[in-house]
Amino acid sequence: MISQLYHKYDTNSNESLNRSATSYAPKDRTYSMSMSLATRIKIVAGVQLVGPLNFWTDVHERMKLPMSSPLKSMLTEKGERRSYMREYQQRSMVSALL
Repeated sequence: MISQLYHKYDTNSNESLNRSATSYAPKDRTYSMSMSLATRIKIVAGVQLVGPLNFWTDVHERMKLPMSSPLKSMLTEKGERRSYMREYQQRSMVSALL
């Protein structure tokens, strides 16, 4: 059992996904049997896979809705912050190995 704790895989991605899921589907509310939970988790997965701007741009296009400039700016900034944090974590992991 303890040997399973010492694996070569990074758990930051899993933690990030869990935090994102909690923001869309808070643990203090019950969505377990509703389509609402499934939809929220799919949103989290989509944003994690392609980034917030790409995901929500695609949603808006499919629904034939215009995306406002403030929303587009916010999503761009969110994606840039996310990219920076990933790069920073990678640098931190590399410097810890040195």
